[in-house]
Amino acid sequence: MPAMPLRQTRHVLAAAAAVILLAGCGSMDGAGRRVATALTPYTVEVVQGNFISREQVEALQKA
Repeated sequence: MPAMPLRQTRHVLAAAAAVILLAGCGSMDGAGRRVATALTPYTVEVVQGNFISREQVEALQKA
């Protein structure tokens, strides 16, 4: 059996690497999701609108 030329070997290796990388993108398991959520930025919960707490209502009723 003749040996594969260097150029053909490189093409086969590049195609195999592409298949492996593309298959890895589709198989995101629980560990991958944990890593992805750990890298998301922290978002602060901001209450918008006319929000009045119970303490504020009690302070108004006493006055």
